[in-house]
Amino acid sequence: MKNGMSTFKISMGFTAILTVASMLVACNRNNTDNSGIPAGYNPNAMGCATGTYYTGGQCYNANGTAIGAYNGINFISDNYQYRNFNIKDSNGYRNFLKKAMGVCDRAQTSAGIYSCSSWTSGYAQVVLQTQTGTANHLYATFSSYPYSNGYSNWGVQLPSVGDFFLGLIGFPVMDLGSAIKNPLTVDATISVINKSQGFEARGYGDLYTTANTSLIQIMIPVGKLEDAQFDYQLAFEGVIFATGRFVRY
Repeated sequence: MKNGMSTFKISMGFTAILTVASMLVACNRNNTDNSGIPAGYNPNAMGCATGTYYTGGQCYNANGTAIGAYNGINFISDNYQYRNFNIKDSNGYRNFLKKAMGVCDRAQTSAGIYSCSSWTSGYAQVVLQTQTGTANHLYATFSSYPYSNGYSNWGVQLPSVGDFFLGLIGFPVMDLGSAIKNPLTVDATISVINKSQGFEARGYGDLYTTANTSLIQIMIPVGKLEDAQFDYQLAFEGVIFATGRFVRY
């Protein structure tokens, strides 16, 4: 009788978990009028202060507190309004989104808006900020949003089979195990390159991500911070994943 009762309890627990999983998947499907562009997006707004980021019409510091705007030197590149951000290596970009920003592919199986494929085909923006044209460092802020068809979003995240059954007996089910940084602000050191015709800004991922020792490079073969615009290359862990043009605003 005890064996029968134990089997009954496990069966009921398994059914309950499957029911909860189905409910979670259903909750991830929601109607929305979102084209993948952040609300209040306005790249022509006054530049934000060094060390802060722009979103929703406001400038925010690292703690998420809204602060005033700042007339520093600001450059922008995106794939929506300016259309000057181009993916050169989709695998390299996926690696950046997963490890440096932590926005996708966090579980054993990720689909819909939780899959990096939705993010590599979505909205991307990079902003450079510095106080003077002769500064020896700058802040680069990366923002990303998943692709949306404008009518609905859906997403599924599932653990491995082993983790699933460990979860049945009370063990925690782990995901990627790093922070989500969106936007991601990188403090980068500037050095001259290409016989002083251009410059490169180097920094590392956020301390609380799996990219905390990974090199992030912004390379401008020809150009300087005093220019109105210049072409660039973005690299993560030695792989150039995007190219484009920064425009001063």
